[in-house]
Amino acid sequence: AYTMVTGQLVTGGFVIIIAQNWITAGIIALALLAVPNLTYAMLDEAPRALAAANVVLASGCAAIAFLSFLRERDNRRAFGLTVELSRAARTDALTRVHNRPHILRIAEQAMERARQYEHPLTLLMIDLDHFKAINDTHGHANGDRVLETFAKASADSIRDRDHFGRLGGEEFLAVLEGADAREAAHVAERLRAACEALRVSPGGAEDPAAAISVTASIGAATLAPEDADLSDLMRRADRALYEAKRGGRNRVASADDPPSHGSHG
Repeated sequence: AYTMVTGQLVTGGFVIIIAQNWITAGIIALALLAVPNLTYAMLDEAPRALAAANVVLASGCAAIAFLSFLRERDNRRAFGLTVELSRAARTDALTRVHNRPHILRIAEQAMERARQYEHPLTLLMIDLDHFKAINDTHGHANGDRVLETFAKASADSIRDRDHFGRLGGEEFLAVLEGADAREAAHVAERLRAACEALRVSPGGAEDPAAAISVTASIGAATLAPEDADLSDLMRRADRALYEAKRGGRNRVASADDPPSHGSHG
């Protein structure tokens, strides 16, 4: 009996250790417990040693199953930590949107897909107007609060398939896959209006009159045959952004439109 149980414990223990989860390990343990008893029942034999052997087998299987449970728990924690670190590497710490390296990587991949499948692609370069004055007047902590609020409002304003990230400072980038110039203009105007409607309360202030207002200028550029790479497309979007600022700020300008000096409001 001891010989049988020892062999089963060694073999079964190895199987349990490589089990994918503790539930599987528990089922294997129960099966191992049943085998010697069924064997001796069929042989009409019940040596006294079998009871002690079963205790050894049960204890060993329980210990191995418990170790399997601990291993699974540690694996889950390690996986969760890996996911969290991966997310942190892609996310801007302040605004919780894509950071610069990740949004640029997304834009490059989107450009490759647009070329391959002949789909439109538009980039929006977005810059908060007079943001330095906000920092100087209300302090950097409130400036950060404005950036956080703007990023959340913008992420809620774009389409589900669009991507939004922070390039640095008060400058952001939206990647609109499948959007031609006309559709992108609607998205850009929605972003601009959402920004104009923001009212950010300074820390500790409850007076609505003390709320900080902010506007954004947006430059749009739709992928064209002359854009050899992402830098060309971004350069055209940046020029459009400059036109929006020169035209009075708080407006949207397109790289494909002639320069205009009008402004919203």
